[in-house]
Amino acid sequence: MPVSTRISPLRHLVNILSDAVTRIDERYASANLEFPTLDKVFNEKDPACLLLSNHDVAPLASVVVAAADQLIASVRHPGESTLDMAQSVRTLHTFLCYFLVDNVG
Repeated sequence: MPVSTRISPLRHLVNILSDAVTRIDERYASANLEFPTLDKVFNEKDPACLLLSNHDVAPLASVVVAAADQLIASVRHPGESTLDMAQSVRTLHTFLCYFLVDNVG
């Protein structure tokens, strides 16, 4: 049985993620900065945080988010994704109802 040399869709998404992260790391290294981590308070005036909005970094971050979302959706059972979506819609609906009651009357 021949082994396929075709790359799987999952591997392709991982490669997209890896490439974008490498390019983000390069931008931070060239600026002599470390990428901000979640264990530190976000300071929008910090140069490392400002670099997130840079015209070279922001599109790469969007690629990471999109590929990660697609990877997660690809490996999850469709039922789990549907339940998560339903919960999100319910949460949004509840929030909007409270908002309208508080602000419209």
